[in-house]
Amino acid sequence: MSWLWIVLGAWLVLALGAAVVIGRGIRRADREEIGSTLDWDATKLDIEDTRQPRD
Repeated sequence: MSWLWIVLGAWLVLALGAAVVIGRGIRRADREEIGSTLDWDATKLDIEDTRQPRD
């Protein structure tokens, strides 16, 4: 019966590791997509765009 706890514990550790790796990959992709580590406020960008319209 103890082997069941060992298997469940190992599965939990692997699942947690996978979640961390996937989360880091998503965070890195977001930073590369935006080009910065800053948090952007889309409404503020729309307001700035109306003041200085692009060609």
